[in-house]
Amino acid sequence: MKKRLFAVALAALIPATGMLIYNEVWYRAQRNAEIHGQALAASRQVASEVDRIFEGIRSLLTATSVIPSVTGDETLRCNSVLAEVASAVPSIGTISMVAPDGTVLCSSMPERNGINIADRPYFQQAIESDRLVIGGFTKGRVSDIDVLPTAKSVRRGGVLRGVLVTGLRLSWFQARLQERGTLPGGFISIADADGIVVVRTPPVPGVVGTKISEQFLPLLHAPSPGTLEAESRDGVLRVIGYQPVSADSPLYIAAGFSKTAAFEPVNRGTMTAALLILLSGMIAAAAAIFIGNRFIARPIHDVVTVIGRWSGGDLTARTGMHGRHGDIGEVGAAVDALLDELARRRAEAEAAEATRAFLTRELSHRVKNTLSVVQAIARQTFGKIVPQQALDTYSLRVRALAGAYDTLLADEWQSAEMHDVVERAIAPHHEPGDNRFRVDGPDVVLPPKAVVAVSLILHELATNAAKYGALSNHLGHVEIGWSKDDDRVHLCWGEHDGPPVAVPEREGFGTKVVSRAFAAEAKPEVRFDYRPEGLRFDIAFTPASHDTAA
Repeated sequence: MKKRLFAVALAALIPATGMLIYNEVWYRAQRNAEIHGQALAASRQVASEVDRIFEGIRSLLTATSVIPSVTGDETLRCNSVLAEVASAVPSIGTISMVAPDGTVLCSSMPERNGINIADRPYFQQAIESDRLVIGGFTKGRVSDIDVLPTAKSVRRGGVLRGVLVTGLRLSWFQARLQERGTLPGGFISIADADGIVVVRTPPVPGVVGTKISEQFLPLLHAPSPGTLEAESRDGVLRVIGYQPVSADSPLYIAAGFSKTAAFEPVNRGTMTAALLILLSGMIAAAAAIFIGNRFIARPIHDVVTVIGRWSGGDLTARTGMHGRHGDIGEVGAAVDALLDELARRRAEAEAAEATRAFLTRELSHRVKNTLSVVQAIARQTFGKIVPQQALDTYSLRVRALAGAYDTLLADEWQSAEMHDVVERAIAPHHEPGDNRFRVDGPDVVLPPKAVVAVSLILHELATNAAKYGALSNHLGHVEIGWSKDDDRVHLCWGEHDGPPVAVPEREGFGTKVVSRAFAAEAKPEVRFDYRPEGLRFDIAFTPASHDTAA
């Protein structure tokens, strides 16, 4: 019962658990889409900021190009002006004016004068374009500073006068992005068109100047911005938004943050909900146990205990519920009413049994008195004309008849051997040694009910034979035999040398008694055969060993 109540209590939590699982799946899907959108937005913001930085450099180079001394032939004056410009703008390194053939004409670092950079791709692109050209990761030949070189052509009247070249200091670039900050577990990584990392924040030693991981190389020239989930070099699973290299920006930009950190509020909410469900389950289980014990298990136990006590003989046992404890209380009250009714019927049965026993004893007494009177009349009537031996034989047969009635009317029947039962039943109907009865059969012990049934059958058959059959003359005799096959007993009564026998026109009372002497549980099989030479009666029955007197 407790297990069933516990199961019911837990079953009540199934809808809440199902709702929790549904909400968890739905919210996680929503959160996943949300953080992918945030990662893509973060990469766009970084790209926008990088555009503003390079727009500032473009404006700086445009302004510098209009200074006469920069585009003139005054090299010393040009060096001084460029040095002032470089010192005023901390985000750049050296700034130089380069001739169309690639020779440095003047520079904020005069020692660079005369160096030829015609082989640099960004210089070649700047000669062919009026836009700001951004090169790849470069370590300065003279300054030994990591920079992103930038170049812009200087034209006068459509004629190329040279190229202004400078470089964005990567250390400044790194510091600028670090000031911007990232989300918990986040990062920002910028690489050039060849996949060389130029900025990584938070910084990881040895990363800047190296190529990005193989798994990210296809993203450099992806057709459009996007997001993905991947494990970074530091081993953290992140959601990453990326901006591939394009005509407007020669840099690959990636911004992302830890997926675990992003899902932390969701996981915390899930854990809280799971703990609440668990706590609810524990409270429900405890309540089910308490309520089950108090209102179900204990009342049921009381009912079962009362029934056990009543079955054990305590007829006063009652639940005393009388409608308490709800429906189970009504069951208890119904059990009490049933026990009251059974007690009443038992009292009535005991009274009826006492009356029956009294009447049985009285009948036995009357029968014995009647037989005694018959015996006395016989002695008074025939005492002087009949030999004493005949009278004694007559008296013995009358007493045997009385003994047969005692067997039929006894209150406490006992098991008996078949031979004894047969001899006692036929004793009133013959004298010892007269050979009127021929009895044969194995040792078979009959239970009480079978003793009474067999005695009743033999008594009726013998009485009928004495009136109409083989015992009604001095020549007839009766053969009684029996056998046992497994649990079945077969009894045969056969009359010989008596008056001719005819089939009766109707079933008499004696025939009914013989046919119904055994109860149905004995499975009796009865057969009457009215032969001319005498009646033959056969019966087969099962004398169950657990049979007891009723």
